[in-house]
Amino acid sequence: TLSMIRHHESLNDLTVFGMSGRRADEVGISVGGKDGIDAWFEKPLNPTNLVAAIHHTCQARSTVA
Repeated sequence: TLSMIRHHESLNDLTVFGMSGRRADEVGISVGGKDGIDAWFEKPLNPTNLVAAIHHTCQARSTVA
């Protein structure tokens, strides 16, 4: 699914966060880069980290716009 999102032109600006009880590398997901997920969160989820990532993403987009 991530590969399809990353290669679909109309979704180029979509931010993708993932969450699992396992590390990203354990499930074959790369974090960062052109083809990777934007951020990965392991369970148990730390809500502060999730909110910080969302906030950072929103700030980066408003700076570019």
